Amino acid sequence: MAADGEGLKATVKTRVYLGARNRYVLTLAGHTIRMLTANEIVLKPGEDVALAIDPDRIRILERQNA
Repeated sequence: MAADGEGLKATVKTRVYLGARNRYVLTLAGHTIRMLTANEIVLKPGEDVALAIDPDRIRILERQNA
């Protein structure tokens, strides 16, 4: 999550409680992304948020064609 007025703008689509974490699905620039947070961070579907991404934490997965 970014400070007010900073970061990439995204909208929360869904939240799934996973115990110690929450898994969110967000829309960002027309793309769907997933985000894990500590369970203390609670966002509501439809809520606009700003994201700051630590480059060391990014994981890009190769798409496998069937």
